[in-house]
Amino acid sequence: MSTHQQSSSTTGVAQRSIVVCGLGPIGVRVAQLAVDRPGVVAVVDVDPAAARSRLAALPEAVFWERVPLFDSLEAALVAHPGSPVVLSTCSDFPRLTPDLATAARHGSHVVTTCEEALWPFVRHPGDSQQVQELLAAAGTSALAVGINPGFLMDLLPVVLATAYPEPDSIVIERKVDIRRRRGPLQEKVGLGLSAQEFAERKQRSGIGHRGLDESMHFIAAALGVRWDAIESDTVAVINDAAQTVDGTHYPEGAVAGMHNFGTATLAGKVRLRMDLEMSLRIDDPIDRVTFEGSPPLPATWTAPGGVPGDDGTAHVVLAALTRLEELPPGLCTLLDIPGGLRSSWARDETTA
Repeated sequence: MSTHQQSSSTTGVAQRSIVVCGLGPIGVRVAQLAVDRPGVVAVVDVDPAAARSRLAALPEAVFWERVPLFDSLEAALVAHPGSPVVLSTCSDFPRLTPDLATAARHGSHVVTTCEEALWPFVRHPGDSQQVQELLAAAGTSALAVGINPGFLMDLLPVVLATAYPEPDSIVIERKVDIRRRRGPLQEKVGLGLSAQEFAERKQRSGIGHRGLDESMHFIAAALGVRWDAIESDTVAVINDAAQTVDGTHYPEGAVAGMHNFGTATLAGKVRLRMDLEMSLRIDDPIDRVTFEGSPPLPATWTAPGGVPGDDGTAHVVLAALTRLEELPPGLCTLLDIPGGLRSSWARDETTA
């Protein structure tokens, strides 16, 4: 196949302007990056007034004044049926299913940043089967992507493992300085809560990072194994001294963030360790993947300073949009993309 033919066959969905649903920090960044390519035909948010205010603060404010803003995905797709949809609305898969059903009903492909949608088949088998049937019947696809999960703690280790096919174990670490991150993420990890408040919200599954178990299941599927067992937990990181961040005071004893960790066991041995901390005590952020074992191992990949979460997620979303037409109808994962996810560099439109 020629370069011209290949480019044309892989960008059909991306050439269609998209609907961006959910205008939090990530949704807004996706919308910004999509202005020129593939374009944005509509935006959706449950709080239109707040969303319009966020868009008005962007450098492209004049552009956003002309883009229709809806308070439901249903209304947006009635006006623009078949438009690809970016869903950046929630972390838990059951809450996502109504919007996935709406997209299927209107013939729209979906890219979502929902963490549990990376590999929802274990935690939510019933919802997964229902969505699979709806999408398959409509001939549309849904794909979950992001930086974490979706890249750093799942896809990246799988790609790196190609050079080390039989490590004794894989250790995946992510250390995030929460001072540098957006407000919603600070709230999600419990910053400023008391230890008791953190524990109460943990009981309601209303705190901490989502997707660690899904990342472990994804890695197992990608490597062709079935874990004997996985375990994970989330604990509060407690301030051992008072500190002030951006004018907000966090006393000694208050929650400074969260520590999320997990292990996966195979044949009686821990073969995978996941370690994610997002807190005020991280002064030197880093992302790291280590393969342990006999020479030539151990081997380590590191990103000093860490990979930018929000901006990176937005770029991964745009890369995924270009691949949707290659996916089979239904609820897909990153393992379904022929040749894997890859970026699209700026190029002369005459060669695309």
